[in-house]
Amino acid sequence: MTTMVPVQIIGLRVDPVTGISVVVLGESDSVTRVLPIMVGRSEAQSIADSLNKVEPLRPNTHDLAASLLVAAGSRLDEVAVTELVDGVFHAELFIESVHGMQSVSARPSDAISIAVRVGAPIFVRASVLEAAAVPLERAPAEVLTADEIDAVVRAFQTYLGTVRPSDFA
Repeated sequence: MTTMVPVQIIGLRVDPVTGISVVVLGESDSVTRVLPIMVGRSEAQSIADSLNKVEPLRPNTHDLAASLLVAAGSRLDEVAVTELVDGVFHAELFIESVHGMQSVSARPSDAISIAVRVGAPIFVRASVLEAAAVPLERAPAEVLTADEIDAVVRAFQTYLGTVRPSDFA
């Protein structure tokens, strides 16, 4: 049986110099390690807007996806980051519909953004956390600071520079 670990968003950062956006997920129970996931700038903005309850003038793609679920009589049960393949994270949306539970492949950034909008829980497969999470010196009281996120991203980039595909076998 595959173990899924509940996580929460504990940081979101857009580096003003490089333009790299990172969402940082931490274990919900006790944040002793974090999973930084690089995302597109627009996806990061979409996640930030949803977290901050910013209502767009017109629905963006993630608002549309959430509305389509409701219009189809479906419900997003949960999202999960399920794999790390060649340095790329993969996710799945688990949707409850009249046809039962359906799994839909997605980018983590899209899955997270939709989950935030509809209040669905976010999970990460334990093996992905084991392979890619960065340990923290201390558990954050709330959200990580920009400097803490930068340190996590640097540690993760170093890890990606040394990892081999066979490490995930």
